[in-house]
Amino acid sequence: MNDKLLSIILLSYYSNNRISKVYTDLKAVLGKNNIPFEFIIMDDGSKDNSYDLACSLEKQYDNVRAFQLSRNYGSMYSCFAGLSLCKGACALPLVDDEQQPYDTIVEMYRLWEAGQKIIIPYRVNRDDGALSVFFFKFIL
Repeated sequence: MNDKLLSIILLSYYSNNRISKVYTDLKAVLGKNNIPFEFIIMDDGSKDNSYDLACSLEKQYDNVRAFQLSRNYGSMYSCFAGLSLCKGACALPLVDDEQQPYDTIVEMYRLWEAGQKIIIPYRVNRDDGALSVFFFKFIL
């Protein structure tokens, strides 16, 4: 286990159009902040080419590892499998929807470096559009 390594577990399902961007964006933010990380892509049985793209990233970058579950078990099982594969002392499951502000990951890592054992982020406000607000308020 690496004492300073952050293990990011990307929970992936039909993610072929997002995996590369998520990795590139994370690499930029974490690199700028000198945070060593491994990127574990857990494909939850996608039938598109998500896993192939994950394997391509794994060949390109030393800190990327790609795994595929035999079928769709759901995000919790994918997360548990990813946690069992971590090499870092700190782990962060991450959904591939790009809604997590990556600066929050830096803040969470710094809290962990300062001694916090469990860090649970929460959203103070959202920047959803009017259509989303209408949908969630009146439709659901």
